[in-house]
Amino acid sequence: SPAVTPPPMPARVARVLSKINKHQKTQGFWQISVLSLLRISVEDATEALPTVVRGKPLSREAWATLIMLGVFYKKFKPFQYQWHQMAVKARKWLRPVARDLAPDLDWAFNVNHFITSIRPTAPAPKQK
Repeated sequence: SPAVTPPPMPARVARVLSKINKHQKTQGFWQISVLSLLRISVEDATEALPTVVRGKPLSREAWATLIMLGVFYKKFKPFQYQWHQMAVKARKWLRPVARDLAPDLDWAFNVNHFITSIRPTAPAPKQK
């Protein structure tokens, strides 16, 4: 069967994905501050962190990484070829960490709930 040609990527999307890639830590996670690249309020994201894991080591990193994966699938699905490797690396880091943080927590439900409630923050001023 013929190869499916991926859709052309808008320059804006390419820039955002490139920045997200640079912010991913070697181990595979993102820090919560990365969400501002997507115009997601870091404060809102922190407040939405499930209560059961608040204050635990790596909980904010796990939460930010889960939100990032959710955003990839919801907002950047057509460009999966561009973020697939980041997602693989993130999931590899995330599996044991999420299990240790809260084995019974429905992370996916919490992330989807947060992502559907996102109100974008104002765009950052253009850098000259």
